Amino acid sequence: MKISKSESEFLLKNETFIKVCDKIRQEQVKVFLGSTLDDSDAREESYRTVRLLDKFERILKNAIVDEERKDKRK
Repeated sequence: MKISKSESEFLLKNETFIKVCDKIRQEQVKVFLGSTLDDSDAREESYRTVRLLDKFERILKNAIVDEERKDKRK
C-alpha cells in the first residue's frame, strides 16, 4: 500500500495525531520507569511500543522524501 506525500504531511502536521503520539510515548516512559526490577516484560513491551511509533513516523517521513525525489527526477 502506497502512502502519498499529502497523506503523510497531513498526519505529521495534525495536532491530534501529534498529541496522541506524544501521549503514548509519555505513558510508555512512565511504564518503563515505573517497572520493578523483575518486570522486564513491561519494559520490553514499552520499548517495542515506542519503537513502533518511531517506525510509523519514519514510514510517513519516507513517503514524503520518496515522492519529492520522484518529482525531482521528472
